[in-house]
Amino acid sequence: MSQREERLRRENLRLSMESRKKQLHLRICSVVLICLAVLSFISISTLISKAGNEKGMSYENEKAEEMIRYKYYTTVTVAVGETLWDIANEYNSEEFGGIQNYIREVKSINHISGDRICAGEALTVPYYSMEYKY
Repeated sequence: MSQREERLRRENLRLSMESRKKQLHLRICSVVLICLAVLSFISISTLISKAGNEKGMSYENEKAEEMIRYKYYTTVTVAVGETLWDIANEYNSEEFGGIQNYIREVKSINHISGDRICAGEALTVPYYSMEYKY
């Protein structure tokens, strides 16, 4: 191989390497720009969702927080002429799935087999509240 051919081969190799470096540099810049675009989109989306809500919660989270209800138990003293239905009407809520389910639970908690309760009797009754009590 002559010197001229050797110089041409080296020059072609150098140009090829420079071209590859430029291509790699362009690919890296493209990836960085795509990442920045995605991060910008996420940031803007977050700001928009927070702007619509003072607490920074989504509508669904806010509704879920409003709907959290805690189950508690209290003791009631049966008044003269009062029935399980009367007590159920006062303490029953949608969490029990209906008044008959509520009465069934009260009877189970208090070990009542029939439907009769007596005035002066103390009954433990469940109820739900949004207030957290500790």
